[in-house]
Amino acid sequence: MIVLIAIFLSCLLKYSAANRTITVSTNYGDVLGYETDMARIFYGIPFAQPPVGNLRWNRPEPVSKWAPDVLNATTRAPACPQPPCGGIPSLLCPTKFSEDCLYLNIFTPRMANSSSTSPLPVMIFIPGGNFQYLDASIPVYESEHIVNTTNVIIALIQFRLGALGFLATAIAWIKANIAAFGGDPNQITLFGQSAGAQSVALHHVTSEIQSYFQASIVQNAPLAIPFRTYAEYIAPAVLLAEQLKCAVADINCLRRQTYQDIATAQTKVDTMLTSFKFLLFFEPWLPVIDNKIVNGQLMDLVQNTSFPLKPIIIGTLTEEAVFYIYEAWAQPITIPQYMEILTFTFHENALKVFERYPPRELDDQRALVSVLATQWVFACPTRVYARKAATYSYVFGFPLDFD
Repeated sequence: MIVLIAIFLSCLLKYSAANRTITVSTNYGDVLGYETDMARIFYGIPFAQPPVGNLRWNRPEPVSKWAPDVLNATTRAPACPQPPCGGIPSLLCPTKFSEDCLYLNIFTPRMANSSSTSPLPVMIFIPGGNFQYLDASIPVYESEHIVNTTNVIIALIQFRLGALGFLATAIAWIKANIAAFGGDPNQITLFGQSAGAQSVALHHVTSEIQSYFQASIVQNAPLAIPFRTYAEYIAPAVLLAEQLKCAVADINCLRRQTYQDIATAQTKVDTMLTSFKFLLFFEPWLPVIDNKIVNGQLMDLVQNTSFPLKPIIIGTLTEEAVFYIYEAWAQPITIPQYMEILTFTFHENALKVFERYPPRELDDQRALVSVLATQWVFACPTRVYARKAATYSYVFGFPLDFD
């Protein structure tokens, strides 16, 4: 009975909070959000045209003004299409999907934009998820408590995932409109986790984007994973087209497929791709070097920038690769299999890696492979990036227990 009463009161409080509405005026029209006891919340604000029809696999187009209508931003937008979550915890797993998914969420302190409050610093979060999972509206990204205790504004953005695309124009929209929410457009910090951190690191070294932000935080980015060239994307493109029964050059056929069929085909192609290269276990669908947005490999760009880099904090987690390794190898890794992995991955350097990371006296070497992968993919390149970027670096560690 006590549990039922608690659930009822929780629902009642959410209902009451959702009815304390608030409206702000942006360059595109008024936006209706709501206010809780801790924060003001605006869900599902569009920052680009829906990437459907002829806009699928095209650069995002600016969103149209909705004025004189008022945009209802009190409900979460659906996540971008993606494969099933698999072993991802439910709190990280979206439940609603649509190809019309280029939206952002904004959380502000309750007093933001009042006459007695100066413009607040803004933090723009780019979610992780291997460039193929997650979105900005999953429960773990709810930011009411953070904005209430730190007095900053947090904006979370969604972008096209997997075979359907890459990061769009959300940051420019936030820069142009955040003042309406009480934010300071000249105090914007980009931050992201995992694949989102790669996106932040890319912005950090891209000259065309420097005017949109003042600082960045890179949280456990897999910086050893190289972006792909157009030539390297031919193989996955051909495999995807074959799964969809289209010619790879027939863009009209590809655009006629449902996003559900594309997500299913992508999952099948993932298995084919990851059998080729160990690093593709981490991110089968990587950004492409197009010399427009992505101008080269991150580690090359940070070492050869021709402009001053913005302040940055960068760091890693001690067990970042655990999830990937245990997902890739459901069964224990024997010592002979460990030797095969080293040879296949490091080639002539396999013996040096073996001496640095000798097998453990266990029947299962997955924990050791996780340590090795964390150092190789995350920690070592992060230290190199930090030295080149003249930055603050950190390491967070928390022991994880796997049966």
